[in-house]
Amino acid sequence: MPSDDDLCRGYTVHITFEARDVTEARDRAVMYAEALCLLRPEVSLLDTRLSPAEVWHRTEPTFCGQEGPEGELCTDVHRHPGFHSGPGLGSLSWGEGI
Repeated sequence: MPSDDDLCRGYTVHITFEARDVTEARDRAVMYAEALCLLRPEVSLLDTRLSPAEVWHRTEPTFCGQEGPEGELCTDVHRHPGFHSGPGLGSLSWGEGI
């Protein structure tokens, strides 16, 4: 049985999957992260990262995470075009749109 100290630490799970290229890998990583967060709300969507399977130390963010004017974080995909937007429908948008 884990102690209370063990329950407060952050842990990482690595999921390996195949994709034709990095663009498809990014799309799949976003889908897997969003699905897992729907099932387990304690999982942090904005902390998910993507890397090639053989080089786990070379990661990139899966989601934007840019901080907005009221402290909210952009939940759009990493490197998205246009405005940043907070979580949920009808949330605040900010930045320079395209």
